[in-house]
Amino acid sequence: MGAAHARGRGLHPRRGGAGLPILLHYTVGFVIEEQARGGAEYENNPYRPEQIETVMDNIRYPLTTTMVDDLFTAEFDYGLRVILAGIAATRTDQAI
Repeated sequence: MGAAHARGRGLHPRRGGAGLPILLHYTVGFVIEEQARGGAEYENNPYRPEQIETVMDNIRYPLTTTMVDDLFTAEFDYGLRVILAGIAATRTDQAI
């Protein structure tokens, strides 16, 4: 996206650039987590079901416990759309 395009959409180029680290950290973090979930087995892997069960209190947090499988299958695209929507919602023609 060029500077003129960003300005035409109400996003100052500096604000757009400020969103870059957010997108970068999200992407890198997602990949690291994905590799840990699907990677080689190692002792104390926090993604192994028996490890999750030891840290999740299903009596105190029953809804969270039922969502564990869904949380680990969250889609990258959904998270990316949420981040981009947040950046768009804070757009302004002013620099940071």
